[in-house]
Amino acid sequence: MSKECADGQIGSAWLPRSRHAIGSHNVDDGGNGRSQHSAWWPMSIISRIRRSAVASVAVLLITAAMATPTGAGSLRQGSTPQPSSFSAGEPGEVLWTYYDTIGAPGGAGDNILTLINPNGSANSNLGGSGAGTCAMIYVFDDDEEMGECCGCPISPAGIQAFSVEQNLTSNWGITGAEGRDNASGAIAIAAAAPNVAFVPAGASASNGQFCPITQSGACNAGCDPTAQPGYTVSSANNLLGSIVHNQLVTAGTSTNLTIGGLTEVSLFDDAGGDPENIFYLQAQCGALVGNSSGGGICRCAIPYAPAVAPTPTVTATATATETSTASAAATATATSTASAAATTTATSTASAAATTTATSTASAAATATSTATATTAATPTATPTGIVVVAPNLCTNPSPSPTPASGGSLGNYAVLANTAITNSGSTTINGNLGLFPGTSVGGGITVTPPGFTDTDNTNAHNGQNILTNAITQAMNASPTTTIPQELGGQTLAAGAYKSAASDSSFMLSSGSLTLNAQGDVNAVWIFQMNGSNPALTTTTGNVVFQDGIGNPCNVFWQVGSSATIGSGTPFIGNIMAGASITLNAATLNGRALASTAAVTLSNNTINGCTCPGQ
Repeated sequence: MSKECADGQIGSAWLPRSRHAIGSHNVDDGGNGRSQHSAWWPMSIISRIRRSAVASVAVLLITAAMATPTGAGSLRQGSTPQPSSFSAGEPGEVLWTYYDTIGAPGGAGDNILTLINPNGSANSNLGGSGAGTCAMIYVFDDDEEMGECCGCPISPAGIQAFSVEQNLTSNWGITGAEGRDNASGAIAIAAAAPNVAFVPAGASASNGQFCPITQSGACNAGCDPTAQPGYTVSSANNLLGSIVHNQLVTAGTSTNLTIGGLTEVSLFDDAGGDPENIFYLQAQCGALVGNSSGGGICRCAIPYAPAVAPTPTVTATATATETSTASAAATATATSTASAAATTTATSTASAAATTTATSTASAAATATSTATATTAATPTATPTGIVVVAPNLCTNPSPSPTPASGGSLGNYAVLANTAITNSGSTTINGNLGLFPGTSVGGGITVTPPGFTDTDNTNAHNGQNILTNAITQAMNASPTTTIPQELGGQTLAAGAYKSAASDSSFMLSSGSLTLNAQGDVNAVWIFQMNGSNPALTTTTGNVVFQDGIGNPCNVFWQVGSSATIGSGTPFIGNIMAGASITLNAATLNGRALASTAAVTLSNNTINGCTCPGQ
């Protein structure tokens, strides 16, 4: 979720649109946390899974010693053997399983859920850079009511085991008769990156679970399973898992045989997923744990603490060198005996020779040189603390104008233009496409379902009005900091920025612009270009988030005239142009929104932003 949620505005999150819709959900709290939803894990499926597992357990017990294990499935691959490559995460991907601690015919005790983070060196076929992964866990009873939830960190190549009775159902959040029937049910797990800052233990701003005090007790070590701030899934975070049931199985025909033993069942992948799954789980978890009673929060193992960079230490070294040299020479001549001596602080040499005339000369010189050198390691220059600015609203307004028609976008667009949308080559838009008041949309554009294409209708008209308001909000964002026109090589904390160029233009021609969220996943950046015909132009280089923390949908480029993104330049953020936008074979994670002119596309991939309910 972005800071667009502030002041009553609707937030957005960055993720490609789902290609697989598997159900719908309606949250009906009813005052007791009870939910009504359909089509994503009906108990009839759990019953069929349970019966199938029970019917086969006798055979499994007999043949287990001879069985050859198959490759474990992951969040990306279901129960199939591990291939040499994997697909990118789809929104709403969730691992599911069932639990049964006392139910007939075989629930005879505790169940053990095991989760593994395969990132790191454990499996080179999976993506990610060895980062910790959050297991966002949601537990339902057999009435399909969520009773507990929590976010648990798992270290790279790490494993965690959860007792269903002790960790996942002992703090049930539904009270009364409704809450007694939790001996069997379903468990949903989503894999995500940490979504809040890690706060060391004992800090006054901690919730006691290594998360900020503003987060609920369901948040552990940077993993919050609720909608505040929310999270998305990607291929960078994965989980493998299984659950062990303690079962009694009756088998046989003429003679019944009861066998006791353990069965291990792999977790089930819901395939491509549906963004509504993620939104539902986060919203329902937030409602469950939001009353501060402490109920409804499941228990993790010892939190995994991410590595923290040490504080730089200033050291001083003093070196003193002293060199002392002295020389003395004496010569003397005498008719009989003559001697001359010179004494110095260092070395003295004397020589005497007898002659008929005596002359005595002595000279001494002593020099001492002292050199002292002190060196001090320079203190690293810190990135200035970010400034909180309100994100412009690019989602629907509470009172849209005009009212959008059904069967189209409510106001959120990945690409929006005024006069025309042209394209050369093949372009894919993961989001909605809108055009108003123009009607000409070029060929070769694929709008991935369930994205809408709105041309010259009330939906696109409403989108243009939303854009106009958002541009005004971005122009008025304050306070602002003036920075060089060339963005490459700069590292910027959150805040609003202006260009030092006379026309207020920004350019990116080399290197990377690094956005440092300083641990805040909701950080917002606004780049204002309000001068005389200002432009945004990129040729080479890219825009990246430091440590991978940041939301492309929280980066806003308010361009007074036109924006041109160079060929092959990966770019992030919402481009809000007063005139036109040109994307040359570029990948954009964000939005391309032109207020008064056209959007020109060429072999692009545009991953738009989502808004709740849109």
